Amino acid sequence: FEKKKIRLIVVLGILSLLIIPHLSEKYFNRLQSVETYQEDSAAMARVATNYAAINMVKENPIFGVGAGNFNEVVIDFTPIEYMKWIGEGISIHNVILEAASETGFVGLIVFLFLIFGGFKNTFISKRKIMAKNKDDEIYNLAIMLRIALFSLFIGRQFGQGAYFGNFY
Repeated sequence: FEKKKIRLIVVLGILSLLIIPHLSEKYFNRLQSVETYQEDSAAMARVATNYAAINMVKENPIFGVGAGNFNEVVIDFTPIEYMKWIGEGISIHNVILEAASETGFVGLIVFLFLIFGGFKNTFISKRKIMAKNKDDEIYNLAIMLRIALFSLFIGRQFGQGAYFGNFY
């Protein structure tokens, strides 16, 4: 390992040791509900919205149902056996399925390139980045935006951001 990678691993390890003891019992109980997800209405709503998104992709694979339209058409694409778990305007919690259902494979590919570009830029050393481009100010801004997009992706995928408007 390079020194920088070792530092990153040490910092992440220390942060993990500081954060894990402070996770609440409610969080761990929520994780245990995975075994009995059929009894959990929130879990079943997520299953229903995931099936709806998959059906949207099946019916509109190239361009999707339109950016920002998931909440409007989710009922039309939800299988009948899952209708009791959803309501009008429900959002999906899976950002990748949201992008695929709303923008199709064309939009999903562009979206994933942006996300993976942000991931790559987040973990590349500054020296390698600067060697590629001489226009520092514009290039640094582009990299910062990609890193911000990647961070937002992580927050929306695993956090509570699913109900707060369009991601892309």
